[in-house]
Amino acid sequence: MSISRRRFLKHIVQGSLGAAGFLSGSDGLFQLNAHAATAGFSDYKALVCVFLYGGNDANNMIIPVDRYDSYAAVRGSLALAKSSLLPLAPANLTERFGLHPALSAIHPFWESGHLAALTNVGTLVKPFGNRDDYLSHPKARPSQLFSHLDQQRAWETANASNIMPSGWGGRLAAKVGRPETAALSGSISLNGSSLFSAGTTASALVLPSAPTPLNSALQLTHPGDMYTTSVLRTLLNSDAKSGNPALTRAAANVMQKAIKTSETLAVDPSITTVFPNTSLAKQLLQVCKLIKHSQTLGIKRQVFFCSMSGFDTHSNQGAETGNQADLFKTLGDSLAAFYNSMSELNLSNQVTTFTMSDFSRTFKPGNGGLDSAAGSDHAWGGHHFILGGAVNGGRFYGRFPDLALDGPDDSDTGSNAKGRWIPTVSVDQYAATLAAWYGAGTADLLTIFPNLKNFSEKDLGFFS
Repeated sequence: MSISRRRFLKHIVQGSLGAAGFLSGSDGLFQLNAHAATAGFSDYKALVCVFLYGGNDANNMIIPVDRYDSYAAVRGSLALAKSSLLPLAPANLTERFGLHPALSAIHPFWESGHLAALTNVGTLVKPFGNRDDYLSHPKARPSQLFSHLDQQRAWETANASNIMPSGWGGRLAAKVGRPETAALSGSISLNGSSLFSAGTTASALVLPSAPTPLNSALQLTHPGDMYTTSVLRTLLNSDAKSGNPALTRAAANVMQKAIKTSETLAVDPSITTVFPNTSLAKQLLQVCKLIKHSQTLGIKRQVFFCSMSGFDTHSNQGAETGNQADLFKTLGDSLAAFYNSMSELNLSNQVTTFTMSDFSRTFKPGNGGLDSAAGSDHAWGGHHFILGGAVNGGRFYGRFPDLALDGPDDSDTGSNAKGRWIPTVSVDQYAATLAAWYGAGTADLLTIFPNLKNFSEKDLGFFS
């Protein structure tokens, strides 16, 4: 069947080929090629976000051993036994801490200096100098504190003052080092669509978890379509030689790269590291495979989003064992497998994994911690992990909260105070430090993170 070039180009520009990562229309085609031409990086770097949906109780993730009696007195049945804690002795602090035993898989990375903890970080519009500053300036507080959806959006957009349609991962990927191939977005989500991954003008690439083939989201032809890959390649080659106008050449360039990308991703790369059989591990295995392929495709910068849910532990949270312990084991085992896979690829120094969550949870349990069914309520500032070969690990960054109910770090007041810590580090600072390592310059950072200008410390220093 004869196929006209005009009809072929119309097919491309209308986006009916379904290649994920395109911007439809002629302007989008030119933009993609312009970004590819100006990527400007010789090395490879990737950021991998792991979002803990529901609000992780960070009070039981990292425990102050030197203040254990005070901790146990408030936590009640949620308190972990002191003897169960894995030792954390931050190189930059004299105080000793302990790690939840269910996170044992990542403890060796703390010992080797590749795992760091960022303490008491949360959504902020501006810093609060102290508790009185917080109490006397209610309008300066983030919108809809303690709300799951609103705080998830604030974390994923890095904007606690205004709802934004794009996420900071998507904005970073669009601003810094767009991939060399136009067919593959620099922002990739592995567990469905995410606000974090959405850019201002382009959508993220959404990929299913392993073992689904990587090219499943890059189908260049539909069943029964006359435009088979071989036909597309023939038409593209003839168009490239015909001296057609710029739109034709741009369309051909985009599709040639899309075909190459799809064919590359169709091959399942060999990964010897064993991953657990969990949803998060399958997402991270897919990230690992895509990173390995990216070395062949010449991609230099990528931002990935993975997630797990179940952290809204209002009841039956548990301590050394139970619901949260099960979640922590899934998290720790998955992160460990992913780090080991990056070591297998000799890319551990070039890939940084980090955690985020809606918020932490109340230090005082929901029912006072009087029985084994106790849980915790929505709170604010919490602790997060940064893992990678480039991380200056074995250290805490930020200031660990006082842990006194109705104390200097508690946003609650009076006899009903539950321990909702006022963050001393903002999501903006956390994200900007990651973005700076990724390659964002000062001007880019202030564009990507609109409220960063409100904070004097823009780099928290957790990279070597």
